[in-house]
Amino acid sequence: GGKRKGAACVYLETWHADIEDFLELRDNTGDESRRAHNLNLANWIPDLFMQRVENDQEWSLFDPRVVPEFTDLFGEAFEQAYLQAEAQGKAQRTISARKLYSRMMRTLAETGNGWMTFKDKCNRASNQTLRAGNVIHLSNLCTEILEITSAEETAVCNLGSINLGNHFDAHGEFDFDKLADTVRLAVR
Repeated sequence: GGKRKGAACVYLETWHADIEDFLELRDNTGDESRRAHNLNLANWIPDLFMQRVENDQEWSLFDPRVVPEFTDLFGEAFEQAYLQAEAQGKAQRTISARKLYSRMMRTLAETGNGWMTFKDKCNRASNQTLRAGNVIHLSNLCTEILEITSAEETAVCNLGSINLGNHFDAHGEFDFDKLADTVRLAVR
């Protein structure tokens, strides 16, 4: 069979202080040394950000070295930590949530990249996050697979396909035994 080139997708949370630079990585204009046209980009968005967009409020951007716990939090725990960090003056700067959202939409429209993926919904809907400490930090390239990752565990999404047309015998009957052998070979 043929071989397909590998692909990567980089996810960044909207609270990250580098979010605006991140959104420029796939721009078609500007300094080429600041572009990454071969990377796919996705935004990992908490519900709180969308609430701030809806209410036309400011959004705080943080240095991840100052708030390292943010990446392992979602839902109410993330919201509490975020609001506390804001109240403690830990933000590097603030911007209009709507302005940032508009920039995200522009990137998506102009480049087809900067996919919108919703951190809290993904974690709430997953049966993998029921165990304490399990957090989904990203999805795969096409955002249809969500798996937990950590320093101890790497999630991998391997895709494959089986041509069922190759599983008919000389009499036109489907050969289920051949299919079983093919599937065993594909997933070994």
